Amino acid sequence: MAKSPQPLINGHRYGWSSISLSALGADTPGFVSINYKFTSEPGKVRAKGSRVIGTTEGEDDIEASFELLKSDAAKLIKALGPGYMKKKFDLKIEFGEEAEGEPIVVELFGCRMTTDDSSHSKGTDALTQKFDLHVM
Repeated sequence: MAKSPQPLINGHRYGWSSISLSALGADTPGFVSINYKFTSEPGKVRAKGSRVIGTTEGEDDIEASFELLKSDAAKLIKALGPGYMKKKFDLKIEFGEEAEGEPIVVELFGCRMTTDDSSHSKGTDALTQKFDLHVM
């Protein structure tokens, strides 16, 4: 049996409590989800024949969304000010766990809200607000 690179007792891996989110340079403790996806679509170069003979650099895209507790969403909207969905801001996502060493940092620059979704229903969960983002 292969040995684990981390100790099985008191070994830590990234979990939900390992993530921190900053918006507008301030810690945002009331986030309940963060999603982002990087995609790259290379262009296909064809000449005579049916096979691809090369690629171009193509186009890169980033999709992102996050969900905040309703009160934190209100604070973010207030900080962005009137016309908040047209304002650009940066998001910093940090994954840190003492046993893992240096934290992993992901920065999303030039974020702009494209959707502000408030869907509430009866229940015991806290109210939240979801935002889809256009990322530069």
